[in-house]
Amino acid sequence: MKNVKLYNSPPITEAIIEITFDGELKQKDFDKVTKKLKKNYPNLQYQNTAVINLEANSIGSNLIIGNQPGIKLSTNDEADILILAQQKLAVARLAPYQGWDCLFDKMSASWKTWKTVVGIKPINRIGVRYINRIDIPIDDQGKIENQDYLNIYPHLPKSIDKLY
Repeated sequence: MKNVKLYNSPPITEAIIEITFDGELKQKDFDKVTKKLKKNYPNLQYQNTAVINLEANSIGSNLIIGNQPGIKLSTNDEADILILAQQKLAVARLAPYQGWDCLFDKMSASWKTWKTVVGIKPINRIGVRYINRIDIPIDDQGKIENQDYLNIYPHLPKSIDKLY
């Protein structure tokens, strides 16, 4: 690889841990959890998340479209985010990513607060996602050679490639 640039910190622009629950929170529990979590995440924004479910079986399929109100809490620098909805608790970190231990500790603390108010509820899903940034330099001819940096990449047809 040519001109490899080393990063001072991981090139992660967002990392998120999300738990979805079976059943919805009662509004009073939702409000209590929000109030407690707001101590660590002082900025509050109301959100509406579109929910689309496709249920398929041997007879046919049903498309169910709904709306799930929730809140987005964040720290003053807006780098740490907590999303709370009737069936979801998520903690996210924007760049600079501070590592798994820090993200996991924030989720653990939020989860502990959630459990203190709500109690134990069945979990449907636990998910972890990362969005990575890849900086690829342009060569002297103004081209980017994807194959130098990626294992899977788009190919241009030879007829188009000759235009460049």
